Amino acid sequence: WAPALALLASAGTRALRPTALTFNAAIAACARGWQWARGVELLSTLQASSLQPSVSSFNAAMSGLERVGEWARAWFMLDDMR
Repeated sequence: WAPALALLASAGTRALRPTALTFNAAIAACARGWQWARGVELLSTLQASSLQPSVSSFNAAMSGLERVGEWARAWFMLDDMR
């Protein structure tokens, strides 16, 4: 998860624009690395940007929540997705 976040952060300094797919990969890496809060934060950043989150974006974040037993948060996220 740490290398994925570093790569996402360095995109701006390299004159590259992250895409929704880039965010999805970082969110999924956070979920796999037990960093669910960082994944949720990235999803919020994606939602606040000009990019459109996809079902995969929400799925990756909810996967991280599920992993740590944060079922209520995952449920609210699913409701927000609708």
